Amino acid sequence: AYAGSPNALIGARILAGVAEGGLVAVATELIARSRRAERIGGYFVTLQTLAQCALALILALYAVPAAGSAGGFIALGIVCLLSLVVAWIVPDDYADLPKEEQFANVATAPAITALLSIFCYFMFFGAVWAFLEPIGAQFGIDGRTVGLMVSASLAAQVIGAMTATVFEARIDYRFAITIIGIVAAISSVLLASGPGLSVFWAVALVMGFILLFIVPYQIRMAITADETRTAVLLVPAAQLFGLAIGPIAASLLIDAGNFRPVPEFAAATALASVLLLGVFVLVARRHGRA
Repeated sequence: AYAGSPNALIGARILAGVAEGGLVAVATELIARSRRAERIGGYFVTLQTLAQCALALILALYAVPAAGSAGGFIALGIVCLLSLVVAWIVPDDYADLPKEEQFANVATAPAITALLSIFCYFMFFGAVWAFLEPIGAQFGIDGRTVGLMVSASLAAQVIGAMTATVFEARIDYRFAITIIGIVAAISSVLLASGPGLSVFWAVALVMGFILLFIVPYQIRMAITADETRTAVLLVPAAQLFGLAIGPIAASLLIDAGNFRPVPEFAAATALASVLLLGVFVLVARRHGRA
């Protein structure tokens, strides 16, 4: 809130990112050790997104109008302090993993291809979401409307996470990841085609829905790749790395204000995630895990 220079702001963001990564790692360690890791993962992303929706509403209605961007950062700081109260009830030790933990199990073809599939999927979302506003502007949709779409997509994310939590045991993870990857690619192609307002709205909501719908199935894929569940601990890293690399890679394709290559790149990464799923199934069968 009080950063006096770009470097100070970047430094603060780096520290916040390190802390966030640590908190996600703690949650993931606990989830990986649960009996139904996929379902608990669904609960986690649902509650996480509900909290994001509530906080986004508070920031938009009260904090930012009253004190600008500084007010938003101060509100985030207050929320972080309040979370310390909850931290006292978090277990002070981890339960044992279902099987002996061996990080060497991550350096296998099934685990690597599973994590790469997850990485590519989140590259798709990171690329599109980072440039959604300029993509909309290129096709005549104002920034305020795009901002409203992003807010509405948070609700779609909650619905997607809740739906996956209910149905995760009834849908095969291979089928779910394949269909979602195809839907992601089609949505990206629609964005690249110069859509009208209604199609743009539909694509934003669909992308919001599938973003978290896929998470329990990705957890199941990681468990299948490595029964010690060590690979599951790296799922958040693959997701966050994809979200970070996606916008960087897509930005290299932007030419003279033409953002159409961004959704085209996103479509390619979504299809790559499906292809890597196919590779995973083949190598997992060879290792007797699929």
